[in-house]
Amino acid sequence: MSIGLYGAGPVTKTFVARLPRLAKRLGPVAAPEFRVASRIVNALGAGHAAKDLAEFDAVHLILISVPDALLREAVGQLCAAKIAWQQKVVLCDSGLDSSHLAPMRELGAATGSMQPIEGLANQYVAEGDRAAVREAKSLIRQVGGSLLELDSARVAHYAAAISLASSLFTPMIGACIECLSVASGNRRESARVAEDLLLKSVRGYSHAAGKSWNGAMARGDQDAVLREWTALAATNPALARYYRDAAVFALTWFDRHPDLREELRKLY
Repeated sequence: MSIGLYGAGPVTKTFVARLPRLAKRLGPVAAPEFRVASRIVNALGAGHAAKDLAEFDAVHLILISVPDALLREAVGQLCAAKIAWQQKVVLCDSGLDSSHLAPMRELGAATGSMQPIEGLANQYVAEGDRAAVREAKSLIRQVGGSLLELDSARVAHYAAAISLASSLFTPMIGACIECLSVASGNRRESARVAEDLLLKSVRGYSHAAGKSWNGAMARGDQDAVLREWTALAATNPALARYYRDAAVFALTWFDRHPDLREELRKLY
């Protein structure tokens, strides 16, 4: 079956451009402006620029690959076209979830979204109606990728996971290296040791979950934990507050040592 593409932005850098049979399968290509559609066709070496969005009525699968800010416009233009949406599958790879395709779903299309997992080579997430997720799986298999399927009602949890693994994890890496650097005076070696420690923790948790939690905190060694906090408070109060808050969270998360948790809460 042929594929229709509504695109804008760097479409040639998306997984769409890597599809092995794209030249045979790609049919109409549309964009906010016809000249943009023509450029996409030339860049991909596949498909043809659609003069009328009604050409999408002849395809089964419609891919929308646009920047987030243009998705609403793309959906509006397509919904206004003479397209019979029943039996159509629409997949968006703009970075927004399938709730933004609701007008198409109301018209009868199966809708879904897919996007690469940032920073991981050829790994993707997808969500949406069953037919849409099946199409996403098929496309991702064609590029040799792997897929994590998401619950459409829990996409924000996926976004939170990315934040926890990146923007919220990075300060913890920096804090670990900072403490090792203060203790050793050697920042380069401290960074190496921190990397080994953090990778050890990740591998341990992936194999044994909470059983891998160890150290003074896990043992409930109040004297050791307070010594660590006191040292940080003397040199970096902001880091000491971070340590305290992280420690309270860890003790709550694992439901361990309530007395130690309360002592930490008393600290500034």
